[in-house]
Amino acid sequence: MTCLCVTFQSFGQILSGYLTPLIAIIVGYIAYQQYLLAKRKIRLDLFEKRFRVFIETKNILGLFLRDARLDNNDIRKFNLNCAERKFIFKSDINEYIDKILKEALLISNRTDYIQKNKVDNEYFSKAANEANEYMDWIIKELDIIEIRFKKYLDFRNL
Repeated sequence: MTCLCVTFQSFGQILSGYLTPLIAIIVGYIAYQQYLLAKRKIRLDLFEKRFRVFIETKNILGLFLRDARLDNNDIRKFNLNCAERKFIFKSDINEYIDKILKEALLISNRTDYIQKNKVDNEYFSKAANEANEYMDWIIKELDIIEIRFKKYLDFRNL
């Protein structure tokens, strides 16, 4: 009986010696899985923010195309909904969005001025031609906006 107790006691000591490193390995594995999960969550959050800016940009283009104008409230709402865009995109997308807003406001202001004031036909024709050119550009941009944003919305590049 004494022999058997010593064997169990030795077995318990050996088992406890291996149990500590086994627990450490399991804890390390769980920590690594938590790290991977957090990394994926950050990528998903970044994607969601970028996708929201993409959708808002499409919406503002569509709004301008529908109404042929943007007012300061439209721009303010867009900037409020996309406030983080300067931090989550490189300069190419930010410059592109700034160009859209600047040109849309310029055309909107010219259209408003012409409608409120009686101006000569030459100025009206010039402004109308510029507005038509910009409308054509917007139509083209609505077709290729996915290409401009693709590198930022592709999960392989996040």
